[in-house]
Amino acid sequence: AEYMGYIRNDNRIAGVCIADRVQEADKIPTTDAGKPFAETSTTSAVQCGIYKLWVSHTHRRKGVATKLVDCLRSNFIYGIYLEKNDVAFADPSHDGIKFAVNYTSSSSILIYRL
Repeated sequence: AEYMGYIRNDNRIAGVCIADRVQEADKIPTTDAGKPFAETSTTSAVQCGIYKLWVSHTHRRKGVATKLVDCLRSNFIYGIYLEKNDVAFADPSHDGIKFAVNYTSSSSILIYRL
């Protein structure tokens, strides 16, 4: 597993990202409300699965999660910068689904099973 942390200037943790190597994920369309539409999914090949993505409440909506996932994409596999569609999420919360949709600029999200 890969662990990424976002540390503030005062050495306090503002965010954490934990990822594993995965090979496939379900591509699940979402509704306008950001809820997954699990009845219709297809399988997609991926390189990376984000197991946990956490940002402290005081640092949300400030780009911390985006910076963590961008850093993960550039460092997860040596010499390769992963595309956004190479990254899946495991069991995202409602806020996690909204982040995934916004981050990938897609109306569907990639979810992998643990």
